[in-house]
Amino acid sequence: MTENTTNMMADTVRVLPVNGIEAMQEGVKGASVEPTQLGKGAVRGKLTFADLGGSDLTIGRLSGSLAINGPLSQDRLVLGVLLEANDTSRQWSTSTRTGDVGVFPAMTEHASRYSGQSGYLTISADLDDIRERAKFHEIRLPRKFWRRGQMYRGSINAMRHLLKTSQSIEAALTDSRHSISIPSAAASARREIIDAFLYNFDGAVGLEQLRHVAFRDPQRVVRQAQEYIWQHSHRAVSLEEICGDLRLSGRSLHRAFHSVLDISPAAYARNWRLTQVRRHLAQSNGADVSVTEIATRFGFWELGRFSAQFRALFGELPSQVLARQ
Repeated sequence: MTENTTNMMADTVRVLPVNGIEAMQEGVKGASVEPTQLGKGAVRGKLTFADLGGSDLTIGRLSGSLAINGPLSQDRLVLGVLLEANDTSRQWSTSTRTGDVGVFPAMTEHASRYSGQSGYLTISADLDDIRERAKFHEIRLPRKFWRRGQMYRGSINAMRHLLKTSQSIEAALTDSRHSISIPSAAASARREIIDAFLYNFDGAVGLEQLRHVAFRDPQRVVRQAQEYIWQHSHRAVSLEEICGDLRLSGRSLHRAFHSVLDISPAAYARNWRLTQVRRHLAQSNGADVSVTEIATRFGFWELGRFSAQFRALFGELPSQVLARQ
């Protein structure tokens, strides 16, 4: 590989180590989502971003327990496939497994839950471009297919082809001997991955093996509760408050959270505020701030207990996070 090609690759491909939950704000290139750590131990892994001729590609390889909320793109359609799931994986409120694929329209609210080892690939593109590829291959999908966030399970052969294509592109992005950064190679990779998605969708629809994952009631309950918690980030809200705002019973609230996130609403609310503290500490960039200042900003007043909860969740003290900045 020439020096020019190496420089092009550096400009085209970016690898971001994940050494904490705050890195997952950009879990998909171009997204700005709300990540929350749900279980003990640091969220680790890496994110690989690439520009494939105008389409943004992301590959995430993670370990840890976390939830992601928010749209994956403001103005583009995102296609995604689950590359690995050795424990819990949910998209919206439905369990998913390796090889399942998703359609995520622009501005569509996304909600995912991962634990253990997990991996995913996404690619964003203009909807008209994807429709042109479908037309070229005479793959006919109804317009409504692209309008709502959904998960699908296609045929075995189509799923295997998509996973094999994804693995080949992942290898090309991480191996300096490959030249995917060359425009013609990037365009070829873009066509291959989009075509693999289209074959998967076509097989699922044509063979009636499509599994539509609806946005179920538990997910709506959790989302409404999350919004209430986020709007009152300066203090610990009580479950009675949330239930009163949502007009439902405590039992229904607990059922919804355990169904969607495998965690109680109280534990989620605490872990979300702890995640915010960690994010602000990690992003302080040498600013004149203190752990106490940021902790109290998110309603933690018993600082000894706060430090113990922070260390139990992230495996280090808040002062250690701040000291690295």
